[in-house]
Amino acid sequence: MGTYFTDKEAFKDAIRTYVVHSGRNLKLVKNDNSRVRVCCIGAQGQCEWYEYCGFLPSTSCWQLRKINDVHTYARQFKVDLLSIEWLSGRLETCISQNPKLRSNNVRNKAVKKWTQV
Repeated sequence: MGTYFTDKEAFKDAIRTYVVHSGRNLKLVKNDNSRVRVCCIGAQGQCEWYEYCGFLPSTSCWQLRKINDVHTYARQFKVDLLSIEWLSGRLETCISQNPKLRSNNVRNKAVKKWTQV
């Protein structure tokens, strides 16, 4: 709690990173100009995990205000918040350093890095 983000997109990017690394399926429940609430939709919606981030007008930034960091189900490998933009941003450095890298090798690196328990 108390973590600051420069904008809403930075918070959403942090959530996407958490989703991939933890293997949890999350959903943006509230997403407007002053708040973002993220809930876990695992275990048929019975999981109590959530995060709440709100906009601070005095500092023009976003702050993580509430979190319940306890999941009540096992890791999942199909996550809805993962996007191709997020993945390409993470693999950009690897590909620019190795321009002759084959697509199969890129896929294997991604699977190896983000599916470890």
